[in-house]
Formats: sequence, structure tokens, C-alpha cells
Amino acid sequence: MYQYQRTVLVCLLAFAFMAGTAAIQINAGEEAGCCISAGASGEKTVCPMTGGAKGAMAACEGCEAESCDGCSLCPYNLGSVVSDFTLPSGKAGSEGDFAALTSDAAATVVIFWNQDCPYVREAKDRILRFNSDYKGKKVAMVAINSGEKVGDEQIHEYAESFPLPLLIDRDGAVGKRFSATKTPQAYVLDENKTLVYRGAFDSGKNRTESGELERYVQNAVDSLLAGEKIAKAETKAFGCGITYPQ
Repeated sequence: MYQYQRTVLVCLLAFAFMAGTAAIQINAGEEAGCCISAGASGEKTVCPMTGGAKGAMAACEGCEAESCDGCSLCPYNLGSVVSDFTLPSGKAGSEGDFAALTSDAAATVVIFWNQDCPYVREAKDRILRFNSDYKGKKVAMVAINSGEKVGDEQIHEYAESFPLPLLIDRDGAVGKRFSATKTPQAYVLDENKTLVYRGAFDSGKNRTESGELERYVQNAVDSLLAGEKIAKAETKAFGCGITYPQ
């Protein structure tokens, strides 16, 4: 009898769990890169990248525009429009306005940066050469230092001679929206600030047998400027890990 009662109880609990799960619907849209969880009674809850329906986040590409109140912490996906933001500049006493820095750009490259990272140092000359070569093609480039690893004084000193705008994202709010986890991790935006590429800047040390580089960002920008489809819109980022405040 005990075994029978136990079996019935387990079945009832399983049924209740499945019923509760079925009552949750995830609405996907194209705007803010977040999820809205709609319960059985009709209430809606925003599920940001740091909490909420964790298992559902991977399947969500966005949410309906009219339902996006409170989505400021939700991550961007390919096809998301990146919002303007303002961060302290690496140059002491000034602010970095993303809208102003990229106002006339036909394409924008956002790259996450840590001057002490060996992967950044290895790629630095190639990144700065790309910036120099493409500045005349209306391509803007913005570097962002996210997280806790480098002190502000070090960044200020470094930024004085650094040719790119270098912004300080100390609390990681911007880095988290981009889902940035490595330096140097790169993102390409079109003229409307739509995210069209994310991943590594180039193949770096992972060269082909012939020693050639795959120039992921350059290829994406070239395709974008030519009005062509980007052949490789996402690659696996590699480099030094970004540490965000808890």
C-alpha cells in the first residue's frame, strides 16, 4: 500500500510540474534582445540575462517592442539594434558618448579591450592598422574596457597615447548587454547600429597551416560596405576573460 501511495504522489507532482511549465509562454521579437515570460494569469515578467527563466534565454531572440519596458539589462543578439550609451572616457575628466562617436559611420566596430591582456597585445598592431585603413571609409571604432581588472589610473595613462576612443565600463552594464566574455572580442554594427557580426577580431594565433590569418572583422565590414551578405556572422571569441562585478 505504501509503495502504491508513493507512486501516486510522484505522478501527481510530475503532472503539476508539467502543467506549470506549459503555462509559461516566451514571446520573441526583434528589438531589445530580451524575453517576456507570460504566466497563466496573464502577468508578464521580464527575464534579463542575469536571472529569470534561465533555460528559456538561449531560445529568445528579443521581445515585442511594446512589451520591452525594463529590458535594459537584456543581451543583444545578431539582428538587435544597439542602444546609444555614455561611459566615462579613458581620458580623465571626459565622457564617451557612443552616439557622437559613431554618428556618421557606415559601419561601427566595438571591441572589448584590456591593455594587460597578452591576446590584446598580440593583436593590437593589426587592430590599429585596420582602424587607420578604414577610417576614411566611414568606419568608426570604439574600444571598451569592461569589468574590474585594470584600475582607472592605468587606463587614463594608457588612453593618452591610444588612438581609439577608449571607454570605461566599470560596472559591466554595457559589456553584459553585448554578452562580452573575452578581450579582444569584437562586434560589427551597420549604419543603423544593427548587430551584424560578433566574435574574434581575426583568427590570431589560430592561423592556417600556411600561416595566413582569417580577418573576420575586416571581411564582415567589407561585405557590409559592399551591400553583400556577411558570410561568417559569428565566430568563437578567444582571449582573456572579462571579470564583471557581482
